[in-house]
Amino acid sequence: METNINTCIYRARCKNSKCSNICDLNMNFCKDHIKYKNIGLFDIINKACGNKTDLLNNKCIYDIFKEIFKYSDSEELKKKLFIRTLAYLFSSGNIKKIAKYNNIKIKKKAKGDIINDMYLVIYNTYKFKSKNLKYLIIIQKNIKKYIIKNINKIYKYNYITNKEDPFTLENINEIESNLKFYFKDINNQIYCFNAIEFEYYLRKNKLHPYTKNYINNTIIEKLKLFINYNKLKIKSNNYYIEENWNTPEQAYTDVVYYMEKIGFYNNILWFNELTFGNVIHIIHVYQDLTENININYKFFENNIIDTMDNNNYQFKFSKEIINLFINGNDHFILCCNFVKSLAMVSNKFYNNIPEWLTNITINENRLFGNQFAIYLNNTDRMITSELNNENNIVEMQLENIIDPATVYYLLDMLNRNN
Repeated sequence: METNINTCIYRARCKNSKCSNICDLNMNFCKDHIKYKNIGLFDIINKACGNKTDLLNNKCIYDIFKEIFKYSDSEELKKKLFIRTLAYLFSSGNIKKIAKYNNIKIKKKAKGDIINDMYLVIYNTYKFKSKNLKYLIIIQKNIKKYIIKNINKIYKYNYITNKEDPFTLENINEIESNLKFYFKDINNQIYCFNAIEFEYYLRKNKLHPYTKNYINNTIIEKLKLFINYNKLKIKSNNYYIEENWNTPEQAYTDVVYYMEKIGFYNNILWFNELTFGNVIHIIHVYQDLTENININYKFFENNIIDTMDNNNYQFKFSKEIINLFINGNDHFILCCNFVKSLAMVSNKFYNNIPEWLTNITINENRLFGNQFAIYLNNTDRMITSELNNENNIVEMQLENIIDPATVYYLLDMLNRNN
């Protein structure tokens, strides 16, 4: 923290501190330190560093060096003055600390010798900058051009491994040009993702969405540069995760993360194939599976179905899945039963269910207790316990026609084949 502008410029020996006394008008020293007014060392430090208190850093030391080199004295005298100034300002311990930070060898060296080594490093840097400033600017421009060219490198469509963005499911040709981020994975395969969605995904998951290999830091840093250069606005990290959802794919991207976080492999594409009818069916199967589990946590209660329709079901479904899995280790059995429910409705989930979950059991007594029991196809047409007719309501007791186990088997097959 800097002191007031009219404070005394005196600095105590080896204390890395500055006097905080207020000076009289137009004076640089307070009454206690006025006797030092003719010692130029304090004036040099003041011109170089002003009211800064802590000078133990490369910038302040370099500024002191530059201030000394403004004088017309010989380089040898400037060198002595620099060494004397640093020896006055800093203790041996502090000198060794800054030297070690700059990779200067300090073993069995006196304080003056270490400062001399520091001087040589700073002197060479200063001379190089003075003589080669023009070349440094050219080098910087060329490096900048190379970085920009590299982070914005575009590959031909035929060379790209994926044809769709895994987060929005857009064809990569339809992604806005300033959002297309290209990179090579560890197998030298080229991928193209929506930069904003990829960055949001990487905050929580470092696995490649297609290969499940780890995304290395080089790709992550390149993505950050790409976003910065193209002035893209990233998503917020808001606690209310659904505020970042504009599409079902974005919602399912977060679902995938939270499920995989506790060990259940899945894929956004599998979720995206689920219809409104499939989702209602999954919820009812989950309710059947968890009816007799004695646990305080409740998820996918009937009221959530009442709020769903064809326009919002993916978002409502996603939010409740995340509520279930975000602290899934506290009620792992419920998470297992939800995965079982997915497997009963979707071939994709069924084919990838963990072996230890393959023994799926159902509470048959509740099979016909749900409002919607069987889904005939993916158009959401249903058989219910009551079938509406134009003229009357025909009550059909399905239990009298076929046993519950057979109905459930047929239900499962119908969903898998549609």
